Amino acid sequence: MFSVTTEAVAATGAVLRLRGELDLDSVVQLDEAVTVCVTAGRTVLLVDCTELGFCDSSGISGLIRGHRAVTAADPADGGAVHLVNLPPLIRRIIDVTGLGHVLPVHPDLSTALAVATAEGGR
Repeated sequence: MFSVTTEAVAATGAVLRLRGELDLDSVVQLDEAVTVCVTAGRTVLLVDCTELGFCDSSGISGLIRGHRAVTAADPADGGAVHLVNLPPLIRRIIDVTGLGHVLPVHPDLSTALAVATAEGGR
């Protein structure tokens, strides 16, 4: 079972908390949450993976779609997706694929928020 909850932070940010298994069957929930955030003008997304137990290639694709959605919605600042507290196996996937250059990885939410704020959201 998968769930995603959102919480507004700062002027244009949101925390998305992922729980369970992010895969082909559940990625639509992530896509919908990103759409809701972007529609509300929230283009700096901090994706908290503390309770994410599994993520397949569909989930990784969903994160990339999220990145594309926020950058397209905020062309001036670019928007951003920051990954927070990744489980080791998912962190390895991000590292091996080089996606850490596109989806910055942070050890905790406070660090991610500080970096996102300092970078103007990107």
